[in-house]
Amino acid sequence: MPELVLCVDVGSTFTKAVLVDADVGRVLGTAQHPTTLPDVMVGIAAVREELAASVGKDAAGGVGADEGREGQGRGDVREGERRGQGDVREGWGQEGVREAKGQKGVREDTGQESVREAEGQGQGGAREGEGHGPGGVWEGEGLGQEGFLRGEGCEGVWEGQGRKGQGSGRAQEHEGQGQEGVWEGGSGPVAPGAKEVLAADILACSSAGGGLRLAVVGHERLVTAEAGQRVALSAGGRVVHLSSGPLTPESVKVLKESRPDLIVLTGGTDGGNSDVVLHNARRIGIARLAAPVVLACNREAADAAAAELRSRGRSVTVTDNVLPSIGVLNPGPAREAIRAAFLQHVIGGKGLSRSKSRINGKSLKQLVLAPTPDAVLTGVEALADGRGLLLIDVGGATTDVYSVLPRAQKDEKPEDGRGQGAAGDWLLARTVEGDLGVRSGALGVVEAALAEGLVGVEEARKLTLYGQEQMTAAGLPGDGGERSGQESDDRRRGAHGSAGRENVQGMQQVDRAELGSGEAEQQDGRASQENDQRLAHLAVLIALRRHGRPLHEGAPPRPLREAELVVGSGGVLRHATQPQRAGVLNSALTDHAGGWAVPERAALAVDVRYTVFAAGLLSGRAKPEAVRRLAATGLEWLSGVQR
Repeated sequence: MPELVLCVDVGSTFTKAVLVDADVGRVLGTAQHPTTLPDVMVGIAAVREELAASVGKDAAGGVGADEGREGQGRGDVREGERRGQGDVREGWGQEGVREAKGQKGVREDTGQESVREAEGQGQGGAREGEGHGPGGVWEGEGLGQEGFLRGEGCEGVWEGQGRKGQGSGRAQEHEGQGQEGVWEGGSGPVAPGAKEVLAADILACSSAGGGLRLAVVGHERLVTAEAGQRVALSAGGRVVHLSSGPLTPESVKVLKESRPDLIVLTGGTDGGNSDVVLHNARRIGIARLAAPVVLACNREAADAAAAELRSRGRSVTVTDNVLPSIGVLNPGPAREAIRAAFLQHVIGGKGLSRSKSRINGKSLKQLVLAPTPDAVLTGVEALADGRGLLLIDVGGATTDVYSVLPRAQKDEKPEDGRGQGAAGDWLLARTVEGDLGVRSGALGVVEAALAEGLVGVEEARKLTLYGQEQMTAAGLPGDGGERSGQESDDRRRGAHGSAGRENVQGMQQVDRAELGSGEAEQQDGRASQENDQRLAHLAVLIALRRHGRPLHEGAPPRPLREAELVVGSGGVLRHATQPQRAGVLNSALTDHAGGWAVPERAALAVDVRYTVFAAGLLSGRAKPEAVRRLAATGLEWLSGVQR
């Protein structure tokens, strides 16, 4: 019997779950349910029971909820589409078919056994000369369309699933996932039943209740404050306040108004200035802010600063300095301290579950391991496996960008996790754009797009009206959401940030009667989808520019040219067609005028099964190869890539 783990992401809107065979990183099922406040444990129980019913039915010889009964030939089926004998996962195998196009079917009429839009990729074919045939490689390393995994060519396997081992059994969650055969009636492993699913360990992450709101207080804006901000973002927090220098009564008031869940207090390199961090610790203590403090400052001042805070009843966690010396960033200890404080104070104190709610004897606080963005960043690192990678997660309110630099990157950090630069740099990075989204963040997208010169006035008026209508329908305020310290940085917005904001504010009250008759009819589903795709495209483009541009004048852009894979995530991409996905993500490869280092030879994919967060949760528990396979399992590769 496989080791079952239920990975759960408790989001603000939906609770999503992935049931995993942790031994090999195989996905056994997925489910989602609206997040249930004030007790999110109800939603977790709902997805758990749904998966138990679905997987248990399969074990008894039935067909899962996502598996069609029609057209079941000798091979497996997916939503009733007849498959060829050797087929696995939407025609990713050598002889597979895509969308019922024959046993040795073709993809978009590109020729027998060809792959990826008639690029000359027959059996021995290549993608841009890189050997992407059925036995294809990703730059010679066996990374064909079968996955972002090393050494997996034609006869390689997805999670131990041979292309020739499909037998007569049906696929679990429409993926043909028998291991050299089938669960029932074959020689493979026994399928788990409902009882085993209900007993599975639950590993959870959460962004419900607004996620982790962080304030960063540092010494110098471009040194310790910036270092603290980077660490806070990489730990999965949303930076709602950023300040540098000695706190004044007015700046303390602004800090209070940001309502942080946690304060990250930095200041001084080891052996350097202690005055500012001690002053700020005293001010925070006197202000009687309820938020706990993570102290990651000059180690020679840490004890005294902690004493200042504790003497006034503040909760303090002391950790290593985020910037022990100029140019050396040490993010690991502070990131772990932020995660621990999140679990202790935020999950336990935000009223997300009732005190007596338990699943398998565990409370929500015991189930949640990390903030969702922290889990995603860990999953992104596992997926990259030393290669360069970008992941853009487009949500309704925010757009997050995660990047991993290849280990072979010139001037990268050493293996101990420390890096170079004024505030340092490191292989993993995350930025949160709290003003960019396709729902409550729609007006922020229009504002930023105007500032960047990406839209004209007429298109901005149309998108503004659409964004207002979506927020009204959802009962959201029409201000485009909160701005954080991270998001208010005009350097990343461009020189005309204020002009964009003024233009949008002038449009927010636009009357429908002022629009042309064609624009006034944007109520049908197709028009809404087109607007969502356009907003997503702009959000991706702007978020990538902000993530990749130089951090300050005179600094180089983040070195992203060597990224080999760009992954899109978020519901707006998961529910889109292949051409729509490509339309949104192509800007990651073509924005050469955007002021950042555009990837030169990257492939595009979408995390359609939401497995990257699950891989992050499983990291450290399962074997690295199983975690990597899990992260890659959910990817659907895009064709028609422009450059």
